[in-house]
Amino acid sequence: MSEPWAITIPKIDASSTLVPLGLTERRELEVPPVDQPLQAGYYAGENTADVGDEVLPGEQGSAVVAGHVDGTGPDGRKGFPGVFARLGELGPGDDVLIDQADGGQLRFVVERVGEYDKDSFPSADVYQVADQPRLNLVTCSGPFDRNAGHYERNTVIFAVLA
Repeated sequence: MSEPWAITIPKIDASSTLVPLGLTERRELEVPPVDQPLQAGYYAGENTADVGDEVLPGEQGSAVVAGHVDGTGPDGRKGFPGVFARLGELGPGDDVLIDQADGGQLRFVVERVGEYDKDSFPSADVYQVADQPRLNLVTCSGPFDRNAGHYERNTVIFAVLA
């Protein structure tokens, strides 16, 4: 399977190249740099240099793409809209397109949308469902907790290969 190169979500006019993401020391999904809020990334495995637990878009299982709802803009101010700022507007039947490094393109169709508290994030549903080729998009949502420095919830888009 070819590496994912870019994502396009026509309904919300979102597009980005894709960078590989691994896991943090706390074993959480890395995110693209907050000072690049228009950059999305795909889960490329626990150790992005090795083949292992990753699922690429189009492969059997759950591929994951993460993007910011907002971040620091070019002028250094916080709150600049991110690539996934409008992700919650998606609904069943909407398209998500993945361009591949070999020139191919995959079309995924949204099945459902979920919003979850950070402490009840459905990791198994997002990363481990392997019944067919899936693509799950993740971003932050809900109120921003200034003390913790992050949003209290996550929006997840669950899509299947068309």
